[in-house]
Amino acid sequence: MAYDPEAALAAARAEPPDAVLFALGPPHGDGFRAAAGLRRRPAARPAAFIAVTDFPELADRARAAGFAGALVRPLDYAGLERLLGDLLAVRRLLVRARGPAAEKSKG
Repeated sequence: MAYDPEAALAAARAEPPDAVLFALGPPHGDGFRAAAGLRRRPAARPAAFIAVTDFPELADRARAAGFAGALVRPLDYAGLERLLGDLLAVRRLLVRARGPAAEKSKG
């Protein structure tokens, strides 16, 4: 778990995540910048990015920027759980479609 963009980048380098939740807007820093930094890193399996914000307009901006999902606080934890489950199910299907070599690259 990381609480600022620099720590998120370091944590992702140490252990590539399946999904990353980014806080967008103050006071949490710039989740857009952290997401851009993670997108630039080489990865055998890219993470699904999910935005969390207090502002609906930032959620729209995140979706337009390619985030897999965007949630507006207060969080609907059941919705977050469904979103994560759907994203991980898609990831498993993609790994199966790529074959055994993709599974080995998982880490």
